[in-house]
Amino acid sequence: VEYTPITLNGKYCGVMRGLWRMQGDMMGGPFVSHTRLDEKNHRVVVAEGFVYAPETDKRNFMRRIEAALFTLRLPGEFDEPVTETLDIPKEKK
Repeated sequence: VEYTPITLNGKYCGVMRGLWRMQGDMMGGPFVSHTRLDEKNHRVVVAEGFVYAPETDKRNFMRRIEAALFTLRLPGEFDEPVTETLDIPKEKK
């Protein structure tokens, strides 16, 4: 699992990416998870997407899931202007 803290529209967002697998079965694939703080409703919102597509290229599925997660607007954010800024910190060497 890889964790990356980012800023999305000026707000903190934690992004996790990795591979999932089902114990006791031959299932697995990539996943992505976004964790955001909904300050107006005092809660933490976790939105996740998983892909299970045996013998198929999963890249396009993951890109669609990521597009949905990056454009997700929480209740109370609809009145805010959409700036769609993304700040990903540079990796340390």
